[in-house]
Amino acid sequence: MKSIALVILFGLMSSLSPAKAAFINFENESIVSHGERQDKIGSLNADSTMLMLTGNVWKSIFGPYTVTSNTYLNFDFASSVEGEIHGIGFSRDNNIDGYRNFVLAGSQDFGRNDFDTYNAGDGWVTFEINVGSFYRGNYDYLFFINDNDLEGTPISNSSFRDVEICELGECSLRVNNNGRSTVINEPSTFALLAALPILLFARRSKKHRLTN
Repeated sequence: MKSIALVILFGLMSSLSPAKAAFINFENESIVSHGERQDKIGSLNADSTMLMLTGNVWKSIFGPYTVTSNTYLNFDFASSVEGEIHGIGFSRDNNIDGYRNFVLAGSQDFGRNDFDTYNAGDGWVTFEINVGSFYRGNYDYLFFINDNDLEGTPISNSSFRDVEICELGECSLRVNNNGRSTVINEPSTFALLAALPILLFARRSKKHRLTN
């Protein structure tokens, strides 16, 4: 009986409800310059859910986006060569704004440094930023910064992968899988509630066998 209960339980837990949020597919986005005077010499590569910036490149994609107190900006980030500024954030008019830039790495101080923890060569690292705890409102753009305009410095790069804008409780669950954040679905409320009596039944059956 216990084995039957476990089979049923596994089936219920396998019926997962996908998170409501979705990753940004950069191939479907219109990618424009962010802060025209800053977006200079460099290149970008948009490959499905990954965006790679090389050189002095400041880019943004159009929203609109509404940032509430529960809005999260989750993504994987990697860089093999450090530049002056590696950052991400929201903008209303597509002009540069350090107040709304979350610095991830770099030798220059331009923006919020709460997440300035990345060192070049760390590989893919997952960032989960509760944007709403820093600023809120309506924004037209999501921007990505790879600042690299100092003469004589190596050409830096920034890669953003599996970028997700979501509300608390609706974000995808991420687990590390050999250096990559694999996204799994969240169990539905129905599955969790349905599993509870099965667990209790299996527990009572075990106790009954032990007392007989």
